Amino acid sequence: MRVRYTGVCALALVMTLLGVSPAVSKIGDAKKLADGESVTLTDKILYLHAGFTGYIEEPDRTSGIRVEGLSDSCDYQDLTVDSLSGTMQTTPQGERYISLDTLSTAGSGYVGPLGANNAALSSDLLTGLKVRVWGVVKSIDYIHTCYVISDGAKGSGGIKVFGQCPGVVGSYVIVAGAAAFEGERVIYAWPDSPVPVAPPSGPLVIRWDPKLYNHGQNVCELQVIRDQDAGDVSAIPIRAIRDMAQWNAGFTDLSNLYGNGPFTVTYYQMPLGSTTPTSAMCSYTDEVYGITHQYQLRALRRTQTGVDDQGVPIYSYQFTKFGNYIIATAVQPVAAAFIVAPLNGDTLYVTQLCTGEANFRWQPTVGGDQYRVRVWPVQPGTGPTWSSSVIYYGSGTEMALLDADRLSLASVLSDPVLEDKEMYWRVDARHSGDTSSDWVLGDRVVFRIGSTPPGPP
Repeated sequence: MRVRYTGVCALALVMTLLGVSPAVSKIGDAKKLADGESVTLTDKILYLHAGFTGYIEEPDRTSGIRVEGLSDSCDYQDLTVDSLSGTMQTTPQGERYISLDTLSTAGSGYVGPLGANNAALSSDLLTGLKVRVWGVVKSIDYIHTCYVISDGAKGSGGIKVFGQCPGVVGSYVIVAGAAAFEGERVIYAWPDSPVPVAPPSGPLVIRWDPKLYNHGQNVCELQVIRDQDAGDVSAIPIRAIRDMAQWNAGFTDLSNLYGNGPFTVTYYQMPLGSTTPTSAMCSYTDEVYGITHQYQLRALRRTQTGVDDQGVPIYSYQFTKFGNYIIATAVQPVAAAFIVAPLNGDTLYVTQLCTGEANFRWQPTVGGDQYRVRVWPVQPGTGPTWSSSVIYYGSGTEMALLDADRLSLASVLSDPVLEDKEMYWRVDARHSGDTSSDWVLGDRVVFRIGSTPPGPP
């Protein structure tokens, strides 16, 4: 059988025979090229630079890719790439990248991170993109400068983040960086340290005074007791804390006990009649959300009572129950909502908002069943600040302002002095089972107020 090539196919065949790579303009198309093929791209954003490695992204955030060969001595990122050229390659772990020959920048440039929970990060479509993830620090590797966070998403054992950890095991962090691939999804958060946030004020955060007991120096272990009397020496902890950094944090978030599968706690026990603690282990099965428990703290204290004949200190040990406790229900972690419309730079026409042709729309988020919309001016004092009523999720893949809220906002925005003004809006989310009053704040989006859409030409 003889195949006849015409048009584009014929041109592609000739270019291949001549060793010339077909021209591409998008990162997604460049990723389809074979290793060794040359590539030239224009008008991209260099959003991360760490040593000789960096990441670029399309301005519309549809695709991103790793680049190698940057100057280690230059501090540049968040720049517009006027043009770059190089060859396509693949790391031994399977991540596509461009080995740079030339790079020309043209001033500052910026792309915002895409919010994604740990489970969603497994998608190949996110590789190379700037992302923002969140969760509780599960472990820290100080030798390799990385750590693992988990947001409790089903099917996710956690995400490894390369960079300095801003907190301690058990603390809650938000991380922005490149979605990279090293045989599994990892995040490159260089060169900036991840941004820590205040300890979550959710229902499962329990606190203590880190100045107690000589700033924890006289504590062998802090234990969290669930649904048992913490004064009972035979009580078995649901969490045991020995790391001084965790003690000094003054809190631990117990929400990551749920939704992450079975786990085992290694702890110290002191059966009746014993004078020194011994190590023990207890295994727990994964528990569904929605069950209420009581959690209380106790410390295994160590007090020096003397020295032996060899000068070695002699200690006595005892459990001390703390007075503070919490009664709380574990709820599924809530992620930030995804905006559908209006998007950044869109014009919202008040007349269309009145009739329902336009509305504020978003996708419901994992774990969220209550939402509110907030609107406020980009320039303080130049417009109103407005908040919707609480909107409850029913069903479907998209949500919008209820009619009463839509008409209320349309009335607020209908003042003629607001025409052409820029306004922020965002969607906040929470879970109705959360006993705290906190909301997960969404990303803010800028829109412009228009009165009446233009007519037909």
